[in-house]
Amino acid sequence: MVERTRAAEDQTELRERAHLGVDSFGGFDAACRTVLMQLRSEFGLGVWFVARKVGEEYILLNVDGDGVELAEGAVMDWSDSVCSRMVDRGAAVATDLPTDPVLAGSPAAEQLSLLSYLGVSLLTPDGELFGTLGAVSTDHQPESLRDALPQVELLGGLLMTVLDAELRVEAEQRRAEREWDAARTDALCGISNRRAWDDAVDREEARCRRYGAPAGIVMVDLDRLKSVNDDHGHAAGDVLLRRAARVLGSVVRDTDLVARLGGDEFGVLVPGATSEDLEVLVERIAEALQAAEVLASVGAMSRRADMTLRDTWHGADREMYRNKADAASTKRSLDG
Repeated sequence: MVERTRAAEDQTELRERAHLGVDSFGGFDAACRTVLMQLRSEFGLGVWFVARKVGEEYILLNVDGDGVELAEGAVMDWSDSVCSRMVDRGAAVATDLPTDPVLAGSPAAEQLSLLSYLGVSLLTPDGELFGTLGAVSTDHQPESLRDALPQVELLGGLLMTVLDAELRVEAEQRRAEREWDAARTDALCGISNRRAWDDAVDREEARCRRYGAPAGIVMVDLDRLKSVNDDHGHAAGDVLLRRAARVLGSVVRDTDLVARLGGDEFGVLVPGATSEDLEVLVERIAEALQAAEVLASVGAMSRRADMTLRDTWHGADREMYRNKADAASTKRSLDG
């Protein structure tokens, strides 16, 4: 009875610490490391991990242990992982993985010669799959490993509570950053300037690495600014630039950043955006620019786990220039 009461008190304390948020554990990353260390100390196995699913990518955020070649920051195809076979059940244990009727056959498990597995789904407060908390081993484990599931599920839920609290703090911080960025504005267009853009990209990159979160960048380049300046004067060109800035600002979210990067080029930083999200945004931008009679070329790219946001920026820029060249080629063909 005393042990049971103490266990209940421990669980209550953990819940209270999680609800306190970032300061209690030192943030989500520190909470993950504490939980993984505790689970490995108590239950053994080779490697414990927290991983995130982003689209079809599976990113290892935190890893504790040895004996299995899993490294923090490593990325694999979600469909290759054992966890992709587990999530429909929410939790699973396999003490002889190759013979498990549901979990067997994972390419990752075969490549790593895994014989045992334990995993639970990590869900956001709105029920979306964030990723998984689990462990793997190249040795067979006793059937008593199944007794660990309730505690692993509890700790997984606590990790998501910590993450939710930290992301709420991050959202407020991002809003404050946007206000600070707005103070560093392009004098002509009244939107963020190149310096604010550079700082925002670096800050968002740090968040992407910390949480395995996606982000996207849209690049917009006006197609006729030079001809407008030549034919109608620079005042008319300035009007066109300001109109483009207003259009872009009207179609993005409060958490997105629109900046003039120089000349006739604009950038949009879109935190949390997947490739599918960017497709929707690019279509919305194109329609809004067309309605405002602003001719422009647009390119976009979503950050992958194996690249940085600056890589993404340059990729979106290349895509934009390809689209500009294709449009020019098409126009020449039609004129010819």
